[in-house]
Amino acid sequence: MSKKITFDYWKHLYSNRIGGMVSSEIRDLLSLSARPDIISFAGGLPEVRALNYQKLERYIKRTLKTDGDISLQYGDSTGYYPLRTKLIDVMALDGVKADEEDIVTTAGGQQALDLLAKVFINAGDNIIVEAP
Repeated sequence: MSKKITFDYWKHLYSNRIGGMVSSEIRDLLSLSARPDIISFAGGLPEVRALNYQKLERYIKRTLKTDGDISLQYGDSTGYYPLRTKLIDVMALDGVKADEEDIVTTAGGQQALDLLAKVFINAGDNIIVEAP
């Protein structure tokens, strides 16, 4: 008979509430998305197999060279100012007039949806969503 291995020497010291804890849905989703046959659309997990790493490396090097002092810092919560001004220029090509205060860039789709919900949805409002 093989010797029993104890993986957690501290288990006897855990509080009572630890016994009722279960894995979170997010943790389970992350485990599932690690499978090579899965293309995940989960928040914070972009599909990286489609990325062009050579281009990405070139852009990162250029950014570090031109804006290295600010590119690795926390920035304005409304987004990177030069990007916002460039977006204004692009929108102007379609006849849309906007100012810097009108543009907010986000760190991704989840943040954008969160901000939109906070701005437009009140407690008790009925909304329609697909199955979570």
